[in-house]
Order: sequence, then C-alpha cells, then structure tokens
Amino acid sequence: MARFPRREGEMIHLADQMIRGLDKFGHHFDGNDLMGLKQLRQLYQDKKERQNELAEAYKAATEDKDGALMDLINKMKDELRQAELSTEENPALLERIGWGTKSQTTVTPPPSAPRELDL
Repeated sequence: MARFPRREGEMIHLADQMIRGLDKFGHHFDGNDLMGLKQLRQLYQDKKERQNELAEAYKAATEDKDGALMDLINKMKDELRQAELSTEENPALLERIGWGTKSQTTVTPPPSAPRELDL
C-alpha cells in the first residue's frame, strides 16, 4: 500500500494528481468531493503565494534595517573617535557618554608546547 508523503512538495504533487484523476475518472469513486479538494488546493496556493510575498518583504525589510544599523555603527564610531580626541586631557569624561578610556595593550604569552599527542 502507498504511503502518504511527508514533504510539502510531494503532498501538493499528490493533490494535483488526485484532482486530475478525479476530473477524469471521478465516476469510479463514489462520494468523492472533487470541488472541495480543488477549493482547498486553491486556498493552499493563495496562502503559499502570500507567504512568498511576505518572505520577500521580510528580506527587504531586514536588508533595510541592517543598512540603517551599519550607518548608525559608522556614525557612532566617528563620534567616539572624535570624543576620544577631544578628551585626551581628561579621558575619564568618556564615561559620561557610555564609553571608557582606552585600554592598555597587553601581550599574551604564547602557549607552551604540547606534551602528549595521540596519533
């Protein structure tokens, strides 16, 4: 016996096959609801198209938001550089705008050689 498909595309393919088959040979299948099947298939298609439209809109909105974020980041970095230059005499003032003083550069020693290697 056949198994009901698990993937969406396969389900839609089966629905289309059923509709074509019932259109041609529906008289062999008592009590079939071809119109109901066609209506639900069309409803699915309408919802799928709407989903695709919304996915495209979401992608465009995300790209717009990401662009605005990059613009904001670049402006913030420019302002922070300017603030650091203008407070060279008193870097503690940077804390008033949520920024800290420049951190000291630290050198991390290299790791020691490995002791045990499994080959």
